[in-house]
Amino acid sequence: MYGRDDECAVVDRLVADARAGRSGTLVITGEPGVGKSALLGHAADSAHGMRVLRATGVESEVNLPFGGLHQLLRPVLGGLDGLPARQAAALRGAFGLGDAFGLGDAFGLGDGDPPATGPAEGGPAEGGPAEGGFLVGAAALGLLAEVAEARPVLCLVDDAHWLDHASAEALAFVGRRLEEDAVGMLIATRLAPPPGLAELRLGRLDAAAARALLNADFPDLDPALRDRIIAETDGNPLALTELAADLSAAQRLGRRPAPGPLPLTERVQAAFLDQVRRLPASTQTLLLVAAADDVGDPMTILRAGHELGIAAEALAAAEHARLLHVDAAGVLTFRHPLVRAAVYQGAAFTDRLAAHRALAAAMDDEHADRRLWHLAAAAAGPDDALADELDAAAERARRRGGRVAAAAALERAARLSTDPSVRGRRLLLAARDAVEAGDAGGARALLRRAEPFGDPMSRAWAAGVRASIESDHGSIGTSHRLLAEAAEKIAGLDPATARSMLFEAGRFAVMADDPAGCRAAADALAAIAEPPGSTASKAPAETPSVDVPATYIAACADLLAGAVPDAVDRLRPMIEAYAAADDPVDLVSRAAGAPLVGAYTLACDQAAALVTRYRDHGMAARLSYALILAALAELQAGRFTSALASATEGLRLAHDLGQENRSSQFHVILGWLAAVKGERERCHELAGPALGHARTHRLNATVGWATWALGLLELGTGHPEAALGHLAAEPSGAGRHPAVAIWPVPDLVEAATRAGRAERAQRPFAAFATWAARCGRPGVDALVHRCRALLAIAAAHADADVDADADADADNVVDRHFRSALNLHELAERTGQDHPFDHARTRLAYGEWLRRSRRRADARVHLAAALAVFDRLDATCWAERAASELRATGQQVRRRDVDAIGRLTPQELQIVRLAARGSTNREIAARLFLSPRTVAFHLYNAFPKLGVASRTELSRLDLER
Repeated sequence: MYGRDDECAVVDRLVADARAGRSGTLVITGEPGVGKSALLGHAADSAHGMRVLRATGVESEVNLPFGGLHQLLRPVLGGLDGLPARQAAALRGAFGLGDAFGLGDAFGLGDGDPPATGPAEGGPAEGGPAEGGFLVGAAALGLLAEVAEARPVLCLVDDAHWLDHASAEALAFVGRRLEEDAVGMLIATRLAPPPGLAELRLGRLDAAAARALLNADFPDLDPALRDRIIAETDGNPLALTELAADLSAAQRLGRRPAPGPLPLTERVQAAFLDQVRRLPASTQTLLLVAAADDVGDPMTILRAGHELGIAAEALAAAEHARLLHVDAAGVLTFRHPLVRAAVYQGAAFTDRLAAHRALAAAMDDEHADRRLWHLAAAAAGPDDALADELDAAAERARRRGGRVAAAAALERAARLSTDPSVRGRRLLLAARDAVEAGDAGGARALLRRAEPFGDPMSRAWAAGVRASIESDHGSIGTSHRLLAEAAEKIAGLDPATARSMLFEAGRFAVMADDPAGCRAAADALAAIAEPPGSTASKAPAETPSVDVPATYIAACADLLAGAVPDAVDRLRPMIEAYAAADDPVDLVSRAAGAPLVGAYTLACDQAAALVTRYRDHGMAARLSYALILAALAELQAGRFTSALASATEGLRLAHDLGQENRSSQFHVILGWLAAVKGERERCHELAGPALGHARTHRLNATVGWATWALGLLELGTGHPEAALGHLAAEPSGAGRHPAVAIWPVPDLVEAATRAGRAERAQRPFAAFATWAARCGRPGVDALVHRCRALLAIAAAHADADVDADADADADNVVDRHFRSALNLHELAERTGQDHPFDHARTRLAYGEWLRRSRRRADARVHLAAALAVFDRLDATCWAERAASELRATGQQVRRRDVDAIGRLTPQELQIVRLAARGSTNREIAARLFLSPRTVAFHLYNAFPKLGVASRTELSRLDLER
């Protein structure tokens, strides 16, 4: 710890904070031997009164799902019964203590969820860490929080670069969500930290600290040699001490020459290997067994040694040489990872095979998967029986959420398989698991090795894997083509899978703005009957059945082709039929389709049902998409606080899952909400980069939302000409999606009329009015009348030579349209469909016109009402505009504060809503992937903001709208 005062202070603060109930996670990074383990040891020594949990990554354990997490949590698994049932089951399944969940086949879950083909800009499934693993992370968080209620906890994870992928993902998840829990986590690794976690980078020691270290450990070291070692090691602490220790007494005194330089890690490893070579042969063999083991259980290692004819006493020499020891927890631990590497890599190939066979023989049924991996490591040639066992192990790993482990087991099984077709199938399944684990490069390599495929179903599955890769890392147009072609070839063999693939293909075509591709997918969907048990087949006999997925894709095809009335006519009965159904494909279709007919409230309801479904089942990747649908529906319904909560949670999930395309969508939604407030810098920070990403990946719907956000910002801050530049871009050629081109038209009309360019709004408005007439929604019809009023005002201003009678007639037209708009807004409000922001904007526009028409008393009524809503929504720039107009009428303005709900943070809003419905802290924590103590902390902060003192009072508030 020489020269580490600053680093020790950082670690000491984290430990002290955890002891005081404030969580923290720190990732300590640096090269081998730089002192990461020593810093963890310092933390353990200072953790007085805390429970210390430890785990160490082991290279040979990297393919065992959740092995590292199990090592960390094993001492506290007695607390599992205190977790919600689903989380407890997930953790038991992950650790092989029970079967928690099955993740279904290649293209969806067994209960009818849409295909897991990885859509880029939407869809219930996407590549990334398996949902089961995400649920395990939530369970680990809950368990640590539960244990910390009794005593603060310090988690120490060493050599995290050797953790299995599932454990690493789970620990990163926990680290990002530790908030108000008495848990500290220190993770030591050679790699960069996971996104969202703080890093403490350890450098090498400076010359003074290195000199002090060597002087303390080797006072007889020749000064010249000491300076040479410092120079050659550049202050790496492990290298300093081990290279000095490896010198003979004569060399240390400078009487004999020291060895020449080697690469640093090789020199240290060679020094360790030299120490091993001085030990008896039996001790070296037992050390090799320990190096090949992945648990550090002394009894297993000694039993394996017995299989090789080595007595337990042989281990003593290695302990005396300080190469390993048994720690307080009874785990056999090497002095440093490089000791393990030196022993294992320095052994002969045949000796390594023998060590693995001995370990396999020493393990009982409780460690069946570990035994199997040792047998696989010991295999020197093809072995179909062992390959079959690995195949079964892959399925177990998949059920536990260990997609990386499943891919590794299948890849190894393929190598051991003698039948080429079986080998190809296993490689294909391994590629699928690699995609689900977010390893697109590995999946591509596995697919190349698996080809050519002999049967249509295998080719279809391969197409699905390629489509998943393309959707996130390539072209969504290519994803569409792959799925459409594959579905055509298997329609007669597996209609259900073909329909799933066609639904995804159709949505990809929608995203890519491909009318022909979308129409072809819709026609192909309609030609394949829905399987028994579908929503349509279960419809009441007196009501015509609706093939929801086929109808939605067909309507999108109409929309892309410019046949907006046909799209609306097709969608309306689909949107209104069986709205209570919980089939996820139907929910997706309705939640995405309802805004296309102006049914924003229904879209909120359907998206909320989808969010609940995926949240309750712990399906994180699907949940992020459902949150996109929810945020967009809430935004379009004017529920801005709810939209902010959904988008904030969704962005966090998308970051956790590595979903770049979805992250860009959430950034755009948050940018749109920033535009409403007039937050120029934040809007550009969010929408600008997301717009660039969307254009690069041809995510045209995201492009449309981003340009709308930028246009709304300029309109709200008083720059109509700049707003027009964003809003008047043609749907085709500029990258804006035709669907998204409909909704901003009222903003386009306002920008054009205020900029004196009303002619630029005529054509888009005509299309909007046609769409609105087919929708038949009062809130949408209100916008049509507001636009007509603004266009009439612009026309009157353009014709300055009209006589008084004509001027009066024009005023009557304007007044009639504004009053009709307000009446329709009120009708929408009475039927639960009102959009408060749009309603307030209509009042603002009417008030502005009334003031300019010298009807100040009438103007004050509407301007004051608009101001109250804008203040309540925290729509700052619009509120300032209304306040300015109100002052111009001669009225003194008193600004209202943001309403109570608007003062809540997005996370507080989600928590108080669930609490108001009667959910306990533990239930809320399970649904939101938080800890109960964090939930309690947010409720404690939220209650004063809302002016309530109990859950009973909370339940009386309207928190939904």
